[in-house]
Amino acid sequence: MDNKRTSLIIAVIITALVVGGGTYFWQHSNMVKLENENLGQKAQLQQQIDNLNEQIDNLNAQLNPPTPERYIKVISPNGGEKLCLDDDFAISWESKGVSLITVSVITLEAGGSGSYPLETVSANSSETGNLGEGKYIWEVGHARGGILLKKGVNYKINISSADGILIGDSSDNAFEILLCKE
Repeated sequence: MDNKRTSLIIAVIITALVVGGGTYFWQHSNMVKLENENLGQKAQLQQQIDNLNEQIDNLNAQLNPPTPERYIKVISPNGGEKLCLDDDFAISWESKGVSLITVSVITLEAGGSGSYPLETVSANSSETGNLGEGKYIWEVGHARGGILLKKGVNYKINISSADGILIGDSSDNAFEILLCKE
């Protein structure tokens, strides 16, 4: 009887190991498969964001061809900056042939894109008073109407004429808004 009992216990243990091992392997391989699919989707979304950035730049170039007499050029932030939410940041630009400009933030997040106006100011609003230089002090993350932007990596500044002239410029690349203060 001891041999039968031992054989039965060994059979149960082997069955549990085989079934348990198979279940673990199936669950693990499904997790790896889902992780790979998510990485692929993330790469596709990033490609879509990059394509949208390129389309915006192409449309700006087509609709707003710069001329020696009229132009707007974003100087800062122009891409790659890491800005802290609620800090002050000096948005700067060069312009010629326009008197009023509108400063906006463009979001290019995977969940949705948008444009949020910050302010309409004189095109020549720098501290130096130099013609063609402009600056706007932005409380990072805050837009007109009490809108608060969230931290993220795909933001651009857009500066466009508020004179009824179709010219403007956007940051060449995206900048990041970070949550620096807890």
